[in-house]
Amino acid sequence: RNCKPVSILTDVHGCDLWPDRRVWVEIDKAARWLCDGLSSLSSGREAPTMADSATIRTRKFITNRLLSRRQMVVDVIHPGMATVAKKDVNEKLATMYKSSPDLIFSFGFRTVFGGGRSTGFALIYDTLDAAKKYEPKYRLQRAGLYEKPTGSRKLRKERKNRAKKVKGTAKAKKAK
Repeated sequence: RNCKPVSILTDVHGCDLWPDRRVWVEIDKAARWLCDGLSSLSSGREAPTMADSATIRTRKFITNRLLSRRQMVVDVIHPGMATVAKKDVNEKLATMYKSSPDLIFSFGFRTVFGGGRSTGFALIYDTLDAAKKYEPKYRLQRAGLYEKPTGSRKLRKERKNRAKKVKGTAKAKKAK
C-alpha cells in the first residue's frame, strides 16, 4: 500500500510552523515508521492466535466441594497481543483440567498497565446442574444457559401484587 506522510505542520501558505528543522525531521521519521507498520499489517499476514503466543498459568487452586467446583486465579501472558478472549481461555483451561468448556466460567480479567499480562478468575463446575444452581444469573446469561424474563419489571410487580390480594385457588387464575 502506498502510504505517504503528509505535512500537517504547515500554515496556509505552506511555511513550516516550527522553524526548527530537527523537530520536523523527527516527526517525518515517525510518520514513515507508522506508514511502514500499517503497510505490513495489510500485507495479508494473519494475526497470531492464542495458541501461538499466549500462555495460561493458574494459581491459588482450590477444590470447593460444597459448591462442587474448582476455583482458581488465572494468569494469561500474551506479549504483543490484545487481551485474549474468555472463550479461548475457557477452551485452554478445559484441556488443562480435563473438563468441557461449557462448565468453565471465567471472569474479572484485568490487563496490567503496559499490556502483555492479564489476571482473572475461573470456576470449573463438576456438572451443569451445579453451575445452574450456584452461578449468578448474569454469568449464566453470558454463557447462554439462562434466558432473562421478558416484559417490563413494573408489569411483573403489578401481577405479583394482584395475586397477593386474591385468596384460595383463584390465586393461580388471577396471576395470569
